[in-house]
Amino acid sequence: TYTCACGDSYTADEVPALGHTYTYTSNNDKKTHTIGCEKGDYTEIADCADEDGDKLCDKCAQKLIDPKFTVDGVEVETLEEALALAVNGSVIKLLDNVVLTERLTLDKELRIDLEGYSITGAFEDAFGMIYVKKGAVVTFMNGLIENTADVAIGNYGKVIIEASATVNGEGAALYNMYY
Repeated sequence: TYTCACGDSYTADEVPALGHTYTYTSNNDKKTHTIGCEKGDYTEIADCADEDGDKLCDKCAQKLIDPKFTVDGVEVETLEEALALAVNGSVIKLLDNVVLTERLTLDKELRIDLEGYSITGAFEDAFGMIYVKKGAVVTFMNGLIENTADVAIGNYGKVIIEASATVNGEGAALYNMYY
């Protein structure tokens, strides 16, 4: 007797199992899909898998991450991942608002395109919510940078604020440091 997971079965001598075709439908939760059999009413929820490392499920093709940034076109979930992936000359684009709870230190030549989103914080830090280190060149564009408690951007490198960006800080919007 040959039996499909959907319950369909038959009995025969030396005959291979029926050619059941499975479907894989994303559950749009970035972690599971539903397996169905086209020959019956069988369904099962199963975990997605990404064996080829492309951040897509190998069966249902749903994205397995919730990207908040792109770095030179590559989607990542966290600011830490974005900064680790970035090299001199990279463009980091926001795909959502970012709330900082500690200083963000930038030490490369970067273009940060806020894409209409904002980077905000509400904490005191004499070096600024965002600190641009000596030798770094950072361009901000297309959004809002705001620290409601202290300096928004502390600069010891070179900061370029394009007209499409707004910077607000309680202590100062942009504080240029000289040592």
